[in-house]
Order: sequence, then structure tokens, then C-alpha cells
Amino acid sequence: MRIGLDAKWYTGGPPGGHTYVRHLIEALLGADRTNDYTVWLDAGRDPEAFPFAGPRVRVAPSLFSTTALRNRFWLPGAVRECAAQLVYTQSVIPRVPAGVKRVVQVYDAIFASHPGFFSPLRRWLLRDVARAAREADGVITISEHARGEIANHFGVPRERIAVAPPGVSHWCAAVARPREATEARSRLGLRQPYVLYLGRLDRRKCLPTLLAAFEKCRAARPAGSAALSLVLAGPPGNDSAGVERTIAALGLRNAVFLTGRVREADLPALMRGAAAFAYVPVVEGFGIPPIEAMACGVPVVASNASSLPEAVGDAGLLVPPGDPEALAAALGRLLSDLDLRRALIARAGERVKGFTWEKTAANVLAAFNAAFDNRPPA
Repeated sequence: MRIGLDAKWYTGGPPGGHTYVRHLIEALLGADRTNDYTVWLDAGRDPEAFPFAGPRVRVAPSLFSTTALRNRFWLPGAVRECAAQLVYTQSVIPRVPAGVKRVVQVYDAIFASHPGFFSPLRRWLLRDVARAAREADGVITISEHARGEIANHFGVPRERIAVAPPGVSHWCAAVARPREATEARSRLGLRQPYVLYLGRLDRRKCLPTLLAAFEKCRAARPAGSAALSLVLAGPPGNDSAGVERTIAALGLRNAVFLTGRVREADLPALMRGAAAFAYVPVVEGFGIPPIEAMACGVPVVASNASSLPEAVGDAGLLVPPGDPEALAAALGRLLSDLDLRRALIARAGERVKGFTWEKTAANVLAAFNAAFDNRPPA
């Protein structure tokens, strides 16, 4: 089969999408010895820098960076030029010659299930995602929860949606030497011990709840304990201003550290230096950050909503989103109960073995084959 891969997010894009596309493409091209691929990078990217080019893998930059222009005016011709038999794209699908199969990656249906987290303009722009899911020959998503939401909100038959959960990011295997770890945390301006959140500062992430819980947990620590910090690591989002207001209202300016986006080289030190990891969104497509924390040996508390139980299972504490008392109690247990910490870390170490990018790639390739053969994914 000749496959065209939309790799626009291989070198950028939203954090979760970038992580998924980068690791998936590397695993897919590293394992598949049967099919031929054309990989379309973002506009302006140097094909020579792509590590997997070879006899069966052709690499080409796109003409446009804007998705709408790219899909409408450039990608149809690129599909004809490489004679692709199947095209894999992110969130939307292009017009392609008759007979070419289209498989679309749809990470979630959050804009439809929780429209209040999106502006009217953003919801209007995202309507093409629902259309793409309905029109594609195959749909791939990242959790059983997302599969159900896509079926319910977009009208796609459940049996036509394949699930390919993400794996653990490769950086989780890196262990920085003590001096390097100290230097990285110093560069980020961190003070141990700290509770860590990693992700965009968006409203659906329930960061005011985390801040309120942290304030309660900090106040309840025994006298003489080291001062506890909270680190919010990730790019700005639609709740950045709200986070700043909450920090000021709770009097936490000297206890909360906003790092912005963290470079990958510093992530192992950041994650492994945390006393606990907190991730309690209202809704999520999957939840890569908690499994990254689990892979790094950091105990996790996550929300019991949407896809998070699929990711965390019994290897972390689960609490209702929007409940600062429950979250504060869970954080207090993680920080003080050594037996609980050891048990959760041990369970997490076993659980993350099931999340590999090789398995993700195998699931995606199976979905490609099913769409090409006009049958539902297994």
C-alpha cells in the first residue's frame, strides 16, 4: 500500500498532538517493512532533517502552513503526485482523487461535549472535525471514552472508530545525573519539595481547583515541614489570566511557579524532582502527562472523569474534578503516606508497560488496513 502521512505536527503544533504525531510516525516507519510512505512535513521544514527518509519513505515539505490552504489547494495535488492509495491526516480531511482512502485522527469531541470551554469562533472552526469523522473511510482516536464521544456527538458508527492510545514519551527513560538535575531545576527557578502539573493553562484543566487544593494542603502540613511549592509547567492557554487571578487571591505568589513551555531536555529533571503529580481536568481525550509521571516514578492524583481512569487505572488516586477538598486530601496522602507512595509507584511501573508507541503504531496500521479493505477495524 502507498500511504501519505500528514506530519504537519511532527515538529510543532498543540503539545498533545505534537507528542502523538512525532512518536507515532517514528514507531510506524521504524516497524513497517511492507508499505511505502510519503511524509508531508510542515511548510518550511527541511526534508533532509527527517531521520527516516529512505527507499520506502519519501519526505516532502508542504507548500502552505495554514491547514485550510494546505488541504484545499496543495494536498490533493500532492496525493496525485505520489499516487497514494490511503491518506492519514489530523482532525480534517482533504479532497482527494476518487478511490483514495481517507483515515482521520480525531483526538476527542470536547468542543461538542463541553462547548463552554471554547469560543464561538473556535467551535465554528472545529465543525470540520465532525464532518471529517463522518466522511472518512476510517477514524482513529486515543481512548475508549473519546470513541464513545465521537460516536455520540458526530454520528459516526462506533465500529468504524479504531482506538490507538498513546505510549510513554521517550524522554521518560532519561535519568539526569544529580548535578544536571539540580542545574535544570535551578534554571527553571524551582524549589523542592513541589507538586507538579504539566500541560496547557486551559479552563478545562481545573487549575483554580488545583490551586485551592494546594493552598489547603500547604496550610495543613505539620509544623516544621519544608515549605511546599506548586509548579504549573506548560504553555499559556485560555485560562492563563484566571490562573494569575487565583494565585493572587489565594496569596500564593511566592509558592506557585509558572515555568511556561519546558524544553524536552529539562523534562526528566522537572518530573523526577516532583513529590507528587496532579492532573484533574473536567474532560480529556486521553491524558499523556499522568502516564509520563507514572513512568518517572512520581505518584499521581488525577480526576475520575472522562478518559483519565483508562490512563491511570489503580496506579494513582482518582478524585472528582472541581472538588478542592477531595484533591487536597489526596495530595496530603501522597505526600505523607510512604506505604501508599510505594504501592502506587510499583503499580504505575507495571501499568505503563502497556503504553508503548510500538503498540500505538500497530493499532494505527491495523486501522489503515481495515480502511483500505473496506471493513471495520478489529
